[in-house]
Amino acid sequence: MEAKEVRGELLAYARRSCKPFEKRLYLDISRLGECPRKLAWEMLYSGSPGEDIKLRLFVAQLMESNLVSRLVKLFGSTYVLPKPIYAMMGKLLGYTSGEFGKILVTIKSIPNDDALPDGRASNNHYWMTQALMHFGHYTRCIIIYESRASGRIRTYDITYSPSIGEECEKKAVLILDSVNEGQLPKCNCGRCKENGYIERER
Repeated sequence: MEAKEVRGELLAYARRSCKPFEKRLYLDISRLGECPRKLAWEMLYSGSPGEDIKLRLFVAQLMESNLVSRLVKLFGSTYVLPKPIYAMMGKLLGYTSGEFGKILVTIKSIPNDDALPDGRASNNHYWMTQALMHFGHYTRCIIIYESRASGRIRTYDITYSPSIGEECEKKAVLILDSVNEGQLPKCNCGRCKENGYIERER
């Protein structure tokens, strides 16, 4: 056994184990806080994620899985395991991180302490929880952040907002309809053109 062989096997295991969304098949419920043009562009044009992204996702998924195991040990049957949420004829897909009764649980693994939100969940994560609550029919969510650098944890309670939930649904309809027509919806972030989210040959 040589060091290079060990490295190669570890990287291959991470690539096999990583479970990124297949962007061309599904619209990710947890990303409905992002620009609709960007999300439609990814569904129409993006390929498989690169190795760097897969490795970061693999580590994040390991941390989240470990935290789920701790919740099971701490709360037993009070805590319900993660499950998928499908909507819109199966084209919209998201995952819970579990639930306490009718309370949604969402886990976010964060690279370091500087990335931990201070005082409230980040805007994208707030929209993520609202979308998951809307399509999963929850009225409350506990979002758990854990720093991969230190193990520090922060938690926030979030209440479902019907108006934001409806906005998430309208955005999902807009994106999926645009993708079905092979077109990109209007940008609402102001950065799509500079980031290359433009029409192209498929």
